[in-house]
Amino acid sequence: MGAPPFPRERPRRGAGPAAAPAAADVFGGAAPLAVVRASVSLAVIDGRVADLRRRLMGAMALALGAAGLAAWFLARVFSTPLEKIAADAARLAKGELDRPAAPGGTRETHVLARHFNHLAAELAERLKTIEGQRDALTGILAGMDEGVLALDEQRRVTSANRAAAALFGLTESEMEGKPLQAVCRSAALLELFDSPAADIDWVEGEIILPGASAACPGRSIQARLAPSMADAKNGRHRLLLLRDLTHVRRLETARRDFAHNVSHELRTPVTSIQGYLETLAGMLPPGNREGEYIDVALRNTRRLGRIISDLLTLADIESGRRNMEKEQMPLRAILEEASFAAGRPALENGGAVDIDCGEDLVVPANASLLERAVANLVDNAVKYGPRGGRLRVVGRLVEGWAEIKIHDEGDGIPPEHLDRLFERFYRVDAARSRETGGTGLGLAVVRHIAQAHGGETGVESVVGRGSVFTIRIPAR
Repeated sequence: MGAPPFPRERPRRGAGPAAAPAAADVFGGAAPLAVVRASVSLAVIDGRVADLRRRLMGAMALALGAAGLAAWFLARVFSTPLEKIAADAARLAKGELDRPAAPGGTRETHVLARHFNHLAAELAERLKTIEGQRDALTGILAGMDEGVLALDEQRRVTSANRAAAALFGLTESEMEGKPLQAVCRSAALLELFDSPAADIDWVEGEIILPGASAACPGRSIQARLAPSMADAKNGRHRLLLLRDLTHVRRLETARRDFAHNVSHELRTPVTSIQGYLETLAGMLPPGNREGEYIDVALRNTRRLGRIISDLLTLADIESGRRNMEKEQMPLRAILEEASFAAGRPALENGGAVDIDCGEDLVVPANASLLERAVANLVDNAVKYGPRGGRLRVVGRLVEGWAEIKIHDEGDGIPPEHLDRLFERFYRVDAARSRETGGTGLGLAVVRHIAQAHGGETGVESVVGRGSVFTIRIPAR
């Protein structure tokens, strides 16, 4: 058996150089002849390890340096075209659309630059279109006779056209940025903004701008306010349209004055002619041919007198000359008084006039005018209704309104005539109207009397089944 190998141990501190022994038996037969031992100093091995470590660290430093250099180079290769495109994007944001991006670098940056230039071209075309539309809109607004104001949430003027500025005696630049109440001191205009319907629909009203002097009276302006609109840039804003109605109102005043003056001047000679004709008719014996001529002249003179009377009534109501003092009146008494005279022909022909109205229904009204309106409707129902027909005059309180309805059993009115029925001199059947002595002004008088009471008129009709005419006035 060979001798066991010596254990390998690190030298203890102060024990001198350590050895790493190794041993092997040398055999000359069955028994070993000798033992060969070899060792190397650990200091040599540590030195070699340290040298190897230094080499590895150097190689790593060189590799990192080369990698950093390669990364810097690649970054420059990719970033330089991107920096150029970024600079082009900055120019694009400033509105410089005429300098295309220069493609360079890799294939990807070539594609990016090409798409960027396509975007710039599209944007330039869109901006050109928008500028053209803006110029057209500016030209339209500048040429409009109607004033246009754009207002922000605080009711400050953000823009105005020339017509709007002229209405207030300012320039467009002077109006911009000013509160509306500083531009136009009109309570009626500010009330439009506070209207409950102003946020969902157009609202309108007429305002009066004060004049510079008594010789230069104020202007009548129709104001239309659009619903509030949202804008991503400016928040919510409003559009106010202003139309100068001063000239129209002056023409209307002139027309009313003309109608009133002419009617007033005609009344006296027509009354005189009517009186002489009635005298002559009474002097001639019955069956005389001259008497027939006088009857025709007298009938037309009376019709002319009714037309003059209706024209005077319309002119007086429109101009405010007619006394519109209202009193609390029982509605049934008004209906009975109006139906007594106007419904007499129906009673004489075997017909009937039924009044359906409570005794306790009281309304604020000008009794004489409201009686005339109801009498005109009853008179029409009798003239155009069947002989021996039945009329119903109904008075009701409906949601704060006093409603007067006249039901007839006539032929009815075709639907195409209903919208114009209350216009002056409009007739569904002109020949029949002249035959019955109608003036064409009766329904116009009814409408103006209702409006003078703060109310309105209406009509419903079915051909062959009759019509229902309605007057609605406030009950309080």
